[in-house]
Amino acid sequence: MSSQALRRAWRLGPTGWGLLVEVVATGVLVELGLRLIPFQRLLRLFENTLPPVSSPPDAEAQLTAVLRISSAVFRRSPIPITCLRQSLILFWLLRRRRLSTQLRIGVARNGESVSAHSWIEYQGRALLEQSSPADRFPAILSVEAPSP
Repeated sequence: MSSQALRRAWRLGPTGWGLLVEVVATGVLVELGLRLIPFQRLLRLFENTLPPVSSPPDAEAQLTAVLRISSAVFRRSPIPITCLRQSLILFWLLRRRRLSTQLRIGVARNGESVSAHSWIEYQGRALLEQSSPADRFPAILSVEAPSP
């Protein structure tokens, strides 16, 4: 780790460090869930254990903090973090903060090949994406948070 990265990490403060630990721990749990239980059951587990959405007054600040820390963790991970893993981690973290997010999984066919992509949407915009993935990958699965 470079000295610049160490200085940035030092400036995170207790809240930032707590979020960093939460991102890493959630990543471990998502990985275990994907390896040990069927995907539909993992989604039901998410739906049954996460709180209902609301409109927290600091929603944008929470969103920004989660995206900033999780992006840094995803970039520096020693193992590849696929779009599905990123999406599940973000879905969990943002829903724990009662933010109304949607998990989308889309599939595109190009001739004989098929490719898939997953992403998280918040207020109609795809998070951590350069452009809207829905244009390239029509959604075949959408998981939304239940309202209170």
